[in-house]
Amino acid sequence: MSSFIETQHFSPSLSVPIAVALLGSGVFVVVRVVTAGMPSYKLLVALLLMAVLVAFAALLVFYPMTTRVDGEMLSVRMPALINRTIDLRNVAEADVEEFSPLGDYGGWGVRFARGGVLYNLRGDRAVTLRLKSGEKVSVGSQAPHELLRAIEAARS
Repeated sequence: MSSFIETQHFSPSLSVPIAVALLGSGVFVVVRVVTAGMPSYKLLVALLLMAVLVAFAALLVFYPMTTRVDGEMLSVRMPALINRTIDLRNVAEADVEEFSPLGDYGGWGVRFARGGVLYNLRGDRAVTLRLKSGEKVSVGSQAPHELLRAIEAARS
């Protein structure tokens, strides 16, 4: 039985405009290549670029991050990208942190900065764990105090 579970998606107010811009750019490139009468290999490259942009846009809009505290384990999952499990017995300390996603970490997603790693899809709050090994791991959450309580309960 989970003592905490949260599923987040990238902020729709950011992901939809970014996805539309990516798709629009891809369509522009394909149309430009076709109308300019460029060789077929350039059309193939343009279509491959379009496919990559469509896939990235879909990830932005639909891809979830699930955080779970189960027993003595914390897991952070984004299918095919992240599958991180932390044994909470290895946590030296944990606290809620507010931050600027762009200013402090350079954006959202999996970010390596400030002497550690951040897993975050939206918002500006995380639970930061300092592991006994010295590693710093921050997990973004829309309910950081509840996540911290679950971590503290699992550690005791």
